[in-house]
Amino acid sequence: MDDTFMDSGEFFKPLQSDFDDKVFISKVFETNNLIEPLKMVSGRLSELDASISGHVSKHNNELLSQTVELENFSNIVESVESRIMNISGNVNMIKQRLGKHYDHLNAQVTLIRRLGIVYETLRCVLHVSSIVKKLHDSSSNIIQASECIEELNYTFETLDWKGIHVLEENYKILSIERERVTTEAWNLIHTSFKHNDQGHLGLALQAFNNLSTLPEVIQGLVSDWQKDIETVVKITTDVEDLNKRAKGKVISSLTSSLPGKASLPSSGGQAAAFRNLLWSGLDQMISTLDRCLFQARMLIDTLQKKRSSSGSLASHLQNYVISNITIHENRDCCAAVMLVLSSSDINNGESVMGNIRKLALEVDSYMLGAYSEGLLGWIVTCLSAIFEPALRRRSGQLKEALESDYPRLLKLFLNLSGSSQQVPLAEPLVAFLAPFESAYLGKGLTRLFDRVNSTFMGISASDNVVENLPRLIDAERTVQTVATELAQSAAVQRELFCKVTRNVAKMVALFSTKVEALIVTGPESSQVSVDGLPTPGQQRNVHLVNFACAFVDRLRMTVARHTTAQRQKWGIRGDGTDDPQAIIDQTIVSEISDVCLSALEPLLKAITDHIVEKCLPRIHSEIAVSGEDDPPFVRDIQAFVHRMRTEYLTGFSASSGGGTVGINRSVAPLFNSGEAALRFGLQTRVLSPCLDALAVHISLLRPSASVEQRSRLTSCAVAIEMILSTLAPPSVHTEAAFARLRALRQLFALPEEDILSMVKSQAPSKTPHRGVIGFGSNVDSLPGSLVLHHVISRAPDEIPSPYHQTSGSGGGQVVGWSLDRYVRWCLRQADESARLTFITRAMDVYVEGVESRQQREYPEIYPLIRDLIEFYQQEVC
Repeated sequence: MDDTFMDSGEFFKPLQSDFDDKVFISKVFETNNLIEPLKMVSGRLSELDASISGHVSKHNNELLSQTVELENFSNIVESVESRIMNISGNVNMIKQRLGKHYDHLNAQVTLIRRLGIVYETLRCVLHVSSIVKKLHDSSSNIIQASECIEELNYTFETLDWKGIHVLEENYKILSIERERVTTEAWNLIHTSFKHNDQGHLGLALQAFNNLSTLPEVIQGLVSDWQKDIETVVKITTDVEDLNKRAKGKVISSLTSSLPGKASLPSSGGQAAAFRNLLWSGLDQMISTLDRCLFQARMLIDTLQKKRSSSGSLASHLQNYVISNITIHENRDCCAAVMLVLSSSDINNGESVMGNIRKLALEVDSYMLGAYSEGLLGWIVTCLSAIFEPALRRRSGQLKEALESDYPRLLKLFLNLSGSSQQVPLAEPLVAFLAPFESAYLGKGLTRLFDRVNSTFMGISASDNVVENLPRLIDAERTVQTVATELAQSAAVQRELFCKVTRNVAKMVALFSTKVEALIVTGPESSQVSVDGLPTPGQQRNVHLVNFACAFVDRLRMTVARHTTAQRQKWGIRGDGTDDPQAIIDQTIVSEISDVCLSALEPLLKAITDHIVEKCLPRIHSEIAVSGEDDPPFVRDIQAFVHRMRTEYLTGFSASSGGGTVGINRSVAPLFNSGEAALRFGLQTRVLSPCLDALAVHISLLRPSASVEQRSRLTSCAVAIEMILSTLAPPSVHTEAAFARLRALRQLFALPEEDILSMVKSQAPSKTPHRGVIGFGSNVDSLPGSLVLHHVISRAPDEIPSPYHQTSGSGGGQVVGWSLDRYVRWCLRQADESARLTFITRAMDVYVEGVESRQQREYPEIYPLIRDLIEFYQQEVC
């Protein structure tokens, strides 16, 4: 049963922390089993008593020693407690004694502190009084007065002055003096701006800096500028008000009854009045903008001057912006300071705003965009914001007026920015004016194109009536239109003048296209004969050349007149591709000069073909047969050239100046008359080909073994050369052809044994142009192919001419080339090495024939031919 009670867990409940004896007893009674617990408890108590007795008997000595020690510890505690009580009593006595002295000392300290406050206050009163006295004494010196005011202000900020009558009176004096100095400094600023007095402006700014209000002053100035600018720009672009005032002006002029007073016509009068009022408003706007910009420049220049060891006021303002830009309440003030300092950065190129801009970008990107380009940048932003809505209005009056008279608008803004011909507009102004400039240039180009189109209106390429073609008066009218466009821009700005000049260049290209479309290129343009007359197509082409050259002459004079006037006015040199005269000249060279030569090409080609194809080939048959010094073909050439000069090459306009103006000898020059174009065409397209063809023919003429034959050949060549020279005077274009003929005639006079030594002695160093037709001016430039032609011509008939036998690319022999075919091939073949290869192959064929016939020896002249071939091959390689 005991085990049952113990197993139930009731026995261990007294060991739990929340054991309640009353509850435990109640549960025992509820079980009606009281005897068993009592027995168990009694038994347990007996066991416990026996256990304790055993323990005590077992550890008797240890327990006794611990009891003694506990008793000794109790005695010690009592002794310590007694000492603590004694000390506590002594401490209380000391507190009582110290308390009496502390109260006395505390009273003394309080007295001393209050006396110190009184003394400090009296000292401040004395200091304030002395500063006030100094302020009164320096009332005429704004700098000293501002320093005194700032010192007084700092003193009052650190002093509890309210309730002290003397200090209250001094504070009133401070307020009055501060207001006086502030007013005087503002008046000084306005007076300085009015009289351009930077010295007094510096005094006012230094005074405001001493008063610690310089940033606020800058903000006030900027605010006034912005207000004035916005007001005047809005007034200028108020189209409704301008129309109303223009209408009133017209009505007033119509109703005026004053005698002799002119009135505006009712038709178009309002438009004219509108434009007058608009440009008057623009003048006033520019005056206001110029005044604000001038004041801003004067302000920043004054701020940048170093006035003390602490640096310039601009550096102080920069530090202020860096310190306060992150504070929302001071952001507007910082923006105004940024605008002024950035104006200096734009004008002088000094990068003093880098740190501020970087910080502004982090704080407020709008602030950076609106104020980082200075006052001029803000002005352009304001102009764009106000002008754009006004320009989009349905009437379009403002847009039309500004675009049509853009040079006048540009001149106003040039005066605004202080720019000149040498200094371009500021970038913000360029961006603002760009749409007006583009529209003006577009309209100007349209006017130029319209003039050209009207000149050629109703004229077709099939109309051969010369009277229906454009006349000289049409060219003059076109140039007059150009002069009007150039005059409007030349007096304003060089850059605009160059842009208008490029428009003129485009007009020249259109003019060239129109003229080119009228050129006759059919068979009638190339018909020439000894007894014929110019065809209508040829007369038409001559008229077009004269017309185009007259246009060029008058156009160049007009451009030169404006360009020279501009250079003299602004002191500008005319070097480089941006020179207006160079722009026009290059366009004329690339467009009209080529068109003139194209119009002459059929006639010139017909003349060249007649001489080269029909006359010169007769030299091979008539010189050998006729013993005359003047063979028939020479007389025919003379008659043909005379006919060309008297009939076909007449009617070209004469030059009033130099005729041909050279730009670059590698391209066509400028033609200011029909004669100049004809002369250039004859020199390049007739004389040179004919002289080269003559050189090839006389070098191939056989027989030429005797001195008499070569002498007659030389005489004929000289005669033909003189006849051809009557077509056009010698020039750089014909110099090489004449030089080759002279060198060839010198070669005719040499004996065979001297030819090789002469060629070698005069051989120049190897160059890419050695022996190529068209280079050189003496015997050194004589192509080797011509020398070989002549030497072979001196040989007996056993050695054939090069065109009689040669080999094709497959190695087979080709026989039967005609003389005409070979001459044409030589003239068209620009590569001298190809001609030498042709001749070399012909000689190789001849050698093969000699070997096949087992001929024992060669003609005496053959070694010379072989040596010359080897020499020229080495020169070409």
